[in-house]
Amino acid sequence: MKLFWQKAEVQKFEHAKDFAEEYNIGKKDFILASKSTYEAYFAALGLEAHVEYKSKYGKGEPTDEMIDALLADFRKTDCDRIIAIGGGAVIDMAKILVLAGEYSAEEIFGRKVPLKRAKTLIAVPTTCGAGSEVSNVSIAEFTKLHTKMGLAVDEIYADRAVLIPELLTGLPYSFLQRVRSMHLSMRLNLMCLRKLLCIHRCSV
Repeated sequence: MKLFWQKAEVQKFEHAKDFAEEYNIGKKDFILASKSTYEAYFAALGLEAHVEYKSKYGKGEPTDEMIDALLADFRKTDCDRIIAIGGGAVIDMAKILVLAGEYSAEEIFGRKVPLKRAKTLIAVPTTCGAGSEVSNVSIAEFTKLHTKMGLAVDEIYADRAVLIPELLTGLPYSFLQRVRSMHLSMRLNLMCLRKLLCIHRCSV
């Protein structure tokens, strides 16, 4: 039985410069990024890509209005590759850009239109634990409906998930503590599960 399937190819580069050179980032690339991360690690590289910051579209988790504004900006370009540099919110928004058509977030998330992939997506996570870079899920809040909707389709998988340790050096210690606590909790849950399975087997 297959329990886990990872579609995105995972790569690792020690530094942002190595990644930019290997991928030959240029005019046909559309970068959606966290402003602080891009300015700290990529701005000095003088990339010719079209760059937009997530903060331009709003704060917090993605909304339908933020995604529609991003789609409008992207459709004004002739870019054929999307590079998402940021946390889960950045990557979730960028996933929608790979889809063909002139559809709105409401039409896409509501599955009211055919979903066909038309672009390449490279996901570069800048946090630990979210896992959006290797998932086929995007979640957004729909402001008029006052609810969240999720889209889970294979068409929005990233083609590549690129890990760059250099981008994690600016994470606050409090965040790393939370990640450590999450990992410890997961390990404890796994230990409990193993013990329950052992008890079950012994009682059979």
